[in-house]
Amino acid sequence: MQRGLSLLFVLLLGAAIAVVVVQSRRSLEPAPADATADAGDAEAGIEAAATADAGDADPETVSARPSNVPLLDRLPDGGAVPELPRGTPKSVRFGVILFRYRGAQGAKKDERPKERAREMAEKALEMAKEDFEEAAKRGDTPGSSANNGRMPRGILEPALEYALFTLDKGEIYGEPIDTPRGYWVLRRVK
Repeated sequence: MQRGLSLLFVLLLGAAIAVVVVQSRRSLEPAPADATADAGDAEAGIEAAATADAGDADPETVSARPSNVPLLDRLPDGGAVPELPRGTPKSVRFGVILFRYRGAQGAKKDERPKERAREMAEKALEMAKEDFEEAAKRGDTPGSSANNGRMPRGILEPALEYALFTLDKGEIYGEPIDTPRGYWVLRRVK
């Protein structure tokens, strides 16, 4: 009897986790092109569903994504994120130089303003073209590393994933990328 109850509990727990995963994925899916909802209403719904990483932030301020943090469901030029090309690897090694700003996930309350983080990321990008490893030492820690290890597809936000997985080996993305965690200077290692 006790074994049966334990099995039932495990099955119910597994079902609850599956429901949460499916619901969270649905909330992140873009609305269909023929949707009748106003685009502003859709973005507001996504913003309300998104949550920030608790990190060092005040628990009362992490219930929704701050308005200055990007959704990353569009490319930097505003275009829709295309599907990854055929033959794209299932995972890549990558390096990131991170510059957090006030309001980004995991940022402290007294973090630098967004404009300053962008300036620092642009300077690091120029330095990274000559020596990515040295430039990574100037980024925020934790988070900045010349080799952050392997990143499988399906983890990052769509635009960020597209940017990383379409880089050639050793290539650095041409501009800092505004992510929910701060500005990234991004390089594909392998």
